[in-house]
Amino acid sequence: MKGIWLGFVWLALSRTLAAQAAPQQAVVETSTGTFVIDLAPDRAPNQTAYFLKQVAAGVYDGTIFHRVVKNGMVQGGDPLTKDAGKRALYDNLDRNAELAIAVDQAVRTSRQDDWRNNPFKIKKVKNEIRAALMSHWSPGGGADAPWPLVVMQRPIDLSVGSSEWLEQQLERVLALVKNQDEY
Repeated sequence: MKGIWLGFVWLALSRTLAAQAAPQQAVVETSTGTFVIDLAPDRAPNQTAYFLKQVAAGVYDGTIFHRVVKNGMVQGGDPLTKDAGKRALYDNLDRNAELAIAVDQAVRTSRQDDWRNNPFKIKKVKNEIRAALMSHWSPGGGADAPWPLVVMQRPIDLSVGSSEWLEQQLERVLALVKNQDEY
């Protein structure tokens, strides 16, 4: 009987110790120092598992912290910051991530070798960029427009016709894309 009781106490103690295991931590190394994040899988199991999966896949490697609140929080991990071409598009398309990704995909799927020096290949890329812009643009603008009436941090000249305005934006984006080594 005494052996059974000790076995039960040992089992209960081992479960308690397992439940109080050392906290999971993530070590974040930055250009300005290192900090540690305490993870709480007991309070947020799905978020912790997702975060660890992303870390293991290298999703956050090389990304930028774009918001830091002293003694508060940091926001980072934006995958657009890993790719200079996508980042340039994002910064110059009013920080519209969906539009930046659509234009990036349009360029990457339509470009061919030496496309910058060939008018026919440029036209193909330009047409794909136009299609991406059109799919995210509403000529009427307004609060429910998928692409706001400010592009590349410049207000739109409403005296210019919609198609002329779109062509101006297309030329700006094409020039930006041509200057990115990633494309």
